Amino acid sequence: MKHDGPWRGLTLGACLGVLATSSARAESLDPSSRDDSYADVWLQLDADRSAARAWVGGTKSWSSLDLGANLVLTQFYPGAWDPLQNDAVNQALKNQTRAPAVRAEVGPALLFGSLFIQPKLGLGYDFELETVGPLVPQVTAILEAFFLYFELSAQVYLYSPFESTLQDSLSTRFAALFTTNSRFGIGPQLEAIVGLHNVDGPALRSLPVGLTATVAALPGLSFGAFAGGDPAHAARYHFPVGRLTGTYLF
Repeated sequence: MKHDGPWRGLTLGACLGVLATSSARAESLDPSSRDDSYADVWLQLDADRSAARAWVGGTKSWSSLDLGANLVLTQFYPGAWDPLQNDAVNQALKNQTRAPAVRAEVGPALLFGSLFIQPKLGLGYDFELETVGPLVPQVTAILEAFFLYFELSAQVYLYSPFESTLQDSLSTRFAALFTTNSRFGIGPQLEAIVGLHNVDGPALRSLPVGLTATVAALPGLSFGAFAGGDPAHAARYHFPVGRLTGTYLF
């Protein structure tokens, strides 16, 4: 993509939305033009209390269709508690060095003025559990208006169609950021993981709530940080919780 200004190609969606949407939003000087609306290629590193992830993706346009796709490689820490899995699986993997999991995701990127929507379907393979899955239907909506940025995403992780004992889950995220310019934003963020099938204990597996911030450090390069607590009874680590994110748009 072309970067016509010193901070061109970088919005708050680059830090937050890229994770859920696989189509890094880029700034367009002409709202009526589709040129430079998305990053051709983007890279992201993400780390939270349970795992580190590496993402690579991009967006390809055919006529009026913008199609976003990405790969994500997840490496869980030894002994880490995974809220997407039930207690029996977490206990069996306790303190083990885990093999990674990989997932491919694809879906159309839809832009309606300042509203961005992307439905997407993902399919993965877990090398530790030696099973195909999860199948991940999902949708993300991002709205940028004046000094406000809103993001709402929902993902359903379906493991049981491939391995009958594994947990199925719904994962959601909502963020509302205030930004004084295109370089910095801060605001509240709420996430939730709810077990849908093969759940041990409470259905509410995780409920991180806190503050998130993004900053454009250099042209095309942004960093994000989320910090808060998790009051859910099923969560192994209640306080604190957090996530660090680095994104680069080409």
